[in-house]
Amino acid sequence: MNNTIFKGSMKKKMFLTVLAAFAGLLLCGTAQAVENSSFYRGIRPLGMGDAFTALANDENAAFYNPAGLASVSEGKIEIFNPLIEVGSNTMSFYNDAKNLNTGDTASAVDLMKANVGKHQHARFSIFPNYTRHNFEIGIIGQGTVDGEIHSPAYPVMTMDVKVDAGALAAIAGTFMEDRLQLGGTLKYVQRTRFYKDFTAAMVANSNTSYSFDQDKKTASAVGLDVGAIYKLKNETWNPTLGVAILNLGDMNFGDMTVTTLSSPLENKIKQSINLGAAASYSLAWASLTGAVDIKDIANNTSTDSDKGKKLHVGLEAKLPKILTLRAGWNQGYLSYGVGVDLWLLKLSYAYYKEEIGAYAGQREDARHVVQLSLGW
Repeated sequence: MNNTIFKGSMKKKMFLTVLAAFAGLLLCGTAQAVENSSFYRGIRPLGMGDAFTALANDENAAFYNPAGLASVSEGKIEIFNPLIEVGSNTMSFYNDAKNLNTGDTASAVDLMKANVGKHQHARFSIFPNYTRHNFEIGIIGQGTVDGEIHSPAYPVMTMDVKVDAGALAAIAGTFMEDRLQLGGTLKYVQRTRFYKDFTAAMVANSNTSYSFDQDKKTASAVGLDVGAIYKLKNETWNPTLGVAILNLGDMNFGDMTVTTLSSPLENKIKQSINLGAAASYSLAWASLTGAVDIKDIANNTSTDSDKGKKLHVGLEAKLPKILTLRAGWNQGYLSYGVGVDLWLLKLSYAYYKEEIGAYAGQREDARHVVQLSLGW
């Protein structure tokens, strides 16, 4: 009798173990982030819901729509402009992890279990540039870290790290009595990518012997962006329509494709065709600007065709002297930002949510962005 009960108990434990492992594999396959492919996004557009295609009138034009350089009136040099972007989940994870004792695998397991399904994200970039009417050159360095913890039963953290270094040049011109603006950006990027799964034991033990060189790959690619902006005849609202084809034909880094257990990850920056409209109105106390974008109309950068995920709306109020306020709607979520211009020094902040699910409103990742710019 006791032997029968023992066998039944063992079978039940084995069944539960297999069920937990199977559930973990399912979670591993479904919890992957589906963030749209992009290269660089500036803090000003992000505060405006990332709607910038028909506006694009500053150094961000080289990445959003190079035709906008024709709207730049004064030359400007930025020699030092570090940008830091951190996800809210990452900030919470860091606060919990910094108290983790080295070698305490059980605590590492608990920490990882508590963060299953919470996307981790951080980005650092610097983009020294010279921007003037119809022309821009710059060099860029950028590091992006994305992570996911899968499987509650046997937690594993997947880390995807991309480090980019490159240079760009952009030009623009005007036609049809200055109503039509055309432009292009040529960029060269060298990318180093590191992709790795970390177990709880590896997270807990800082003395684990591991060489990052064995899992990193380096390659380079050349990219081309082209765009157009058309100014409609209305001097009160100054409306514009814009179209941009970013990363024409894809920026392909060749043999850097990495394969995970759940899906292949192509190491390319995909082509995106974006449409936009913008308008501005001047008051005695402020200059108001509004913009709307529909991104990736050909469904190149995403795995879905959800319209809400492609919609971006932004507003900007430039107040006298030094203050600029921004707000927007990014993929179904509120965004906002503020900028303080002290001539040689600019301080900016933005908050936005990125949709990493299959449709707008499914699975957001809240992010904070800060930037300090020194230039004139």
